[in-house]
Amino acid sequence: MSEPEGISRAMPIGHAASDKMLHLTVSLPYGDAAGMQNFVDEVSNPKSPEYRHFITPEQVGQRFGVSAANVQKVADYLTSQGMKIRLVGKNRLSIMADATVAQAEAAFQTNIFQFAWKTLDVPEGGLFSFTTEPSIPASVGQAVIDVSGMENFTKPKPRTFLTPTQLRTLYNVAPLYGAGSQGQGRTVGISNWDGFKLSNIPHEYSQFGLPTPPGGVGSNVSVVTILSGMNGPNHGEADLDIQTVLAMAPLCNLIIYDGGNLSGSVDLTGTLTKEANDNNADIITESYGWQLGSSTANAVHNLHLSMSAQGITYMAASGDSGTDLSFFYPNIEPEVLSVGGTTAVATAAGVRTSETGWSGSGGGWNTNAAAFNVLPSYQKGTGVPTNINFRLNPDVALDADPNTGYVVYVDDGSNPAGFYQIGGTSGASPTFAGALADAEQRLIALGSLPANGAGKKRFGRIQDLIYSYNGDSSVFFDVISGGNGNLPNGQASTAKAGWDFVTGWGAMNFDGFVTKVANFAKITSVAASPSTVEGGSATTVTGTVTLSAAAATGGDVVNLSSSDPSVTVPASITIAAGATSGTFAITTSGVSTSKSVTLTASQSNSSATTTLTVTPAVPTALSVSPGSVIGGGSVVATGTVTIDVTAPAGGIAVALSSSDTTAATVPASVTVPQGAKTTTFTITHKAVTTATAVTITETIGTNNKTAVINVLPAKIGFFTLSPATVFGGNKVTASVTMSGPAPAGGISVPISLSDSTSATLSSPTITVAAGASTGSVTINTQAVDASKTVTVTVTYASVTKSAVLTINKPAMLSMTSNLTTALGGVTNPVITATLTSPAGPSGVVVNISTNLPSVAKFSTTTLSIPAGSKTATATLTTLAVASDTAVNAIGTFNGTKMVSVTVQAATLVSITLNPTTVLGNGINVVTGTLTINGPAGPNVRTVSLSSSDPSVVVPSAINIVPGAKTATFTFKPKAVATNTNVTITATLASISKTATLTVTH
Repeated sequence: MSEPEGISRAMPIGHAASDKMLHLTVSLPYGDAAGMQNFVDEVSNPKSPEYRHFITPEQVGQRFGVSAANVQKVADYLTSQGMKIRLVGKNRLSIMADATVAQAEAAFQTNIFQFAWKTLDVPEGGLFSFTTEPSIPASVGQAVIDVSGMENFTKPKPRTFLTPTQLRTLYNVAPLYGAGSQGQGRTVGISNWDGFKLSNIPHEYSQFGLPTPPGGVGSNVSVVTILSGMNGPNHGEADLDIQTVLAMAPLCNLIIYDGGNLSGSVDLTGTLTKEANDNNADIITESYGWQLGSSTANAVHNLHLSMSAQGITYMAASGDSGTDLSFFYPNIEPEVLSVGGTTAVATAAGVRTSETGWSGSGGGWNTNAAAFNVLPSYQKGTGVPTNINFRLNPDVALDADPNTGYVVYVDDGSNPAGFYQIGGTSGASPTFAGALADAEQRLIALGSLPANGAGKKRFGRIQDLIYSYNGDSSVFFDVISGGNGNLPNGQASTAKAGWDFVTGWGAMNFDGFVTKVANFAKITSVAASPSTVEGGSATTVTGTVTLSAAAATGGDVVNLSSSDPSVTVPASITIAAGATSGTFAITTSGVSTSKSVTLTASQSNSSATTTLTVTPAVPTALSVSPGSVIGGGSVVATGTVTIDVTAPAGGIAVALSSSDTTAATVPASVTVPQGAKTTTFTITHKAVTTATAVTITETIGTNNKTAVINVLPAKIGFFTLSPATVFGGNKVTASVTMSGPAPAGGISVPISLSDSTSATLSSPTITVAAGASTGSVTINTQAVDASKTVTVTVTYASVTKSAVLTINKPAMLSMTSNLTTALGGVTNPVITATLTSPAGPSGVVVNISTNLPSVAKFSTTTLSIPAGSKTATATLTTLAVASDTAVNAIGTFNGTKMVSVTVQAATLVSITLNPTTVLGNGINVVTGTLTINGPAGPNVRTVSLSSSDPSVVVPSAINIVPGAKTATFTFKPKAVATNTNVTITATLASISKTATLTVTH
């Protein structure tokens, strides 16, 4: 934000009123400036695939602007300072706000003063400006590149008789105009900073017989106010712009963007912001030159870039001071068409008598250091210097000499109202705008200016197209005489053949321009051969674009696009000069389902489409492994799908089906994964009663492959007997195991025995229940006298299995005793012999014995067990023993078993005395009796005796003879001094018994 031009020569006269209202425009940078410039260059280049693919202001902001958050941050800051937001640009380049002087000073850390300057026309309200460089807080400063509206020193310089009818004839607008192309449907904008009166417009219409819009004269004119200057002082510039546009295109929609007044405040940045934001005007003309600070120049350049991206054609007068381009903007702007001036002489009918370069025509270049002030990529051709790296002026020219200027009705309030002759490039630029509106209308009617992707039928930055014609004589009248001064390098600027610094390419032939554009070879068709192709296959697909006429010199660029990523085409092809068609290679990739893909060939004037059907991969093989399975068995069956090309992203679904779902089922589909050609799936087979051939089918679209899997019924896999050897009379389980589960209703497997006398079956069949794979029956064996073998056989589905059952005769199972101990000679245990199974028909004789017959013995040597019985008993007779002795009772029949019984020796049970009281005198006899619980034997049993007192002397031992249970002894107690109780103790083995004798005195 540099100091405005002229302030250093003005005198401050006091602080500006704090409540004075200012109209500010805060400009923001591009987030991607290089990307934006590249897009505008591409969208404006007729040979680019992006040609005329204009975008909306919102898209400009989204794609190339700063972030929405940064825009909001700046807006929030302005609001926080008390300012009122009027507009936030959709392209994120500008924020328009109203603020008082006090609010602006506080927000931007500056002071705003009033000034006086005698040599400058002082506007109403006086001059004002900031006196210190404005600054912005760092939190938002990086998002702001310029603030305009805090001074009114900066003003544009207006760029200053042929009738409209003559001009239309002179520049060959008449054929278009006469055929009805008078601007209908086109919207022309005027960037204006001057007073004007809409009431002047009807005079232009009536004077020159212009057609009336449907709503009446003036109904097609609207005013968009940025800073009101409409009713301010009138210098004639606005009336010139308005009436010259309408003289060429009286039925267009005309928008006057009112950005202030030369005699007051003007708002350049705000005006361009509103024009870009509205995006309503197809063409905009400006007739002013500016001296701008670098930040403001960058801000308005950004707005012009946005308008180019949106397809708006912006043009401006090149100036009326010849090669003096000190009011350098927009002369340095590559995005603006620079319209210079000529001196045109024509007959009353408008036929050109002569046309030379006007001496005032703004031309040359300005060396301003703005980054965008460089030779544009489009600015080349015959006569265009290649060694001057600045924006060169002008591009084209129309009549501008005041002596042959424009007739305009002016009522400025100071001079008499009426028609005045006004010259200058300020008339050439709006005349060009109006004529271009007629040309665009005609091209639209011819189908040569179709709507672009944004729905706009516009040329956008038209300079690229104009320079691509390289001075074509059917489009331009080459002005080759006249001069406008000396160029910055000291050379004289004179008109010459080709492009020059006086008139650019010269005067436009608008009907010739329409013919040139309309006669561009149009696209009549685009075709793909073949029209149906398998995506990703090796099939070569060729696209052919056909034109309505031979391609122009240098070839015609045709842009190509595909509606689906599965089909790839080049961004563009160039049809060779003189050719009417061109071909291109079409590449396809795999698809999961059939797609109808639209291929589009387009130019600026025409387009055509065709449909290429892309089909999914073709199945080439289907296999199953194994080919035969037992239905429902444990063997896993796998299917393998194979397609001819690798699957696309997301894979490709292959439909699957089974011809008999009762025998085998498959998933509804299986997906071949991305990048693969094969995949597998599981076949679920089920139990069947008969062999079933099931056809599995894979399908993609209309193509399929099949494979057969044979599902077999279950067979006998195993047959077992448990146990396989048994003692007759016991049960045996016969089990069959099938190779797979039984089907619904189950399976009955017949079973038979080779000998039904030795064994019988609980059922003649083994039943395997549905879904099960095993079943069993019981075999009841019979008791036998001798071992036998029986063959058990099962048969099912031609499979026979056999097993041998061995039935053995009984064997000794056990010998048991009802007593574990027995008193020898007293107690006789009962011994039970038990067989493993019942005795056979002949019964069983068990040999019985003991290992110690002298201790215990049976009365017989055999024990008979009758047929059908498993047990028999015998009494074991015990004998008296001297000590406890274990004896084994032994049974022998088809094996030996024994049981042990302990035969106990008799034990001492008592000792008795008779009498129990006796006088001790050595004479009286006492008899003692010893008793044992069984007979003694086989040897004597010796019992030891003892006395507790010497008065009684007993034998030391007494023998009980074999077979006896008692023994007696006698003794004579001695005299005692007092009555004495004497204990007599008898001991046999470990057992002692006592008796008490009272010996009296």
